[in-house]
Amino acid sequence: MISLFIVGTHLFRKYQFQKRVEASNIYQSMLAAVQNEDLDKVKALGIQLENCYKETPYAQLSALILAKIAVDEGNIQAAIVELRQVFCTCGQTLLSHVAKIRLARLLHAIGDNKTALKELEGSKNGYEALYEEVKGDIYLTLNQEDKAKKAYQNAVSISQGVNKLPWLQLKLLDLSMREEKIA
Repeated sequence: MISLFIVGTHLFRKYQFQKRVEASNIYQSMLAAVQNEDLDKVKALGIQLENCYKETPYAQLSALILAKIAVDEGNIQAAIVELRQVFCTCGQTLLSHVAKIRLARLLHAIGDNKTALKELEGSKNGYEALYEEVKGDIYLTLNQEDKAKKAYQNAVSISQGVNKLPWLQLKLLDLSMREEKIA
């Protein structure tokens, strides 16, 4: 009985490893197609990864690429679906935060600022500075300069030990110059 369990476990692990190798190979082919600008092949391989290997990080990486292509083609709804799929399927990982931030920026770019701000709520697990920066950009567009300034200051404060983020300093300086012009 125990030997049957050990053999079954070994076969299952071998199967999982083989699936990851297959997904990796498909993703490498997808990257080559991106480089060759063969968008039909990129899309086909991305869909294959999403349908057959959705439990792998390669599916999430391909969704980020498919979202970029969708934006480039003007298909914003398809990009939104791809980005949401990433953070819905991969939990609190780097990729989920990349997807949330890209989604918020995309929603902001199309003028859906309320939804963009809503997407930035919740757990940030170490990416607070990036979330705050995007919030600042959105608030600035909404002419809510006090909220923008606070968000940028939060981002700078959070990132002090990690990186000085000079572009945030420039955004704060720009806001200060606007305030001086008004006064």
